[in-house]
Amino acid sequence: MTVRALLVVAMVSAAVGVGAQGAAVNRTSAQVAVTGTAGGLAATLIAPTGQAKMTTCFLRLETAEIRWTDDGTTVPTSTVGTLLEPGDSLVLNGYANLSQFQAIRTTPTSGQLDATCGGGQ
Repeated sequence: MTVRALLVVAMVSAAVGVGAQGAAVNRTSAQVAVTGTAGGLAATLIAPTGQAKMTTCFLRLETAEIRWTDDGTTVPTSTVGTLLEPGDSLVLNGYANLSQFQAIRTTPTSGQLDATCGGGQ
């Protein structure tokens, strides 16, 4: 098989969500607005109806810096939490971390996280 054919097979497999063993892989994606009120990831993103709970999320911040926490106790503010700047990425592992994730903007401009979650086989 040529390199080009392998690349096409890999691209098609990724697009339809086929895992290494040929089984379907659960995936969700969404754009998450990060506003002036601390909020988390929607249940439809991390625990979609009819699917197993997601176990990993890849988040990329597109606009406006934010602060985030995932300990389930600390509520982020404009000065508390880990800073994420536009262009930064974050990987959260484990459903507990996904469900406890909270973020808030640090400026008057809301942030946008592009989220892709997977797992839950």
